[in-house]
Amino acid sequence: MNWKARMTATSRYTNTRGAAEYLACSTSYLEKCRVAGGGPRFLKIGKAVRYKIEELDAFASAREHDSTSEYARGLPTGGHAEGTNNGDR
Repeated sequence: MNWKARMTATSRYTNTRGAAEYLACSTSYLEKCRVAGGGPRFLKIGKAVRYKIEELDAFASAREHDSTSEYARGLPTGGHAEGTNNGDR
């Protein structure tokens, strides 16, 4: 059974494997992010790690870019850094 079959309209949480499938990344990427930071927020319930679907969506949305040069400059999503305009460059 794949993650889509497990995810129902009422399902709010998924495990690392489900989160990796949802984000189209590897489980090792998520595991490294849990140690180093910078990944999606997660819950620790005993030994189990769980991700809220809303947090996965927020994590993905925060990484949307208009161009690769925007990504390389570290500009916020949607174009220009705050306080600048095209004439300031």
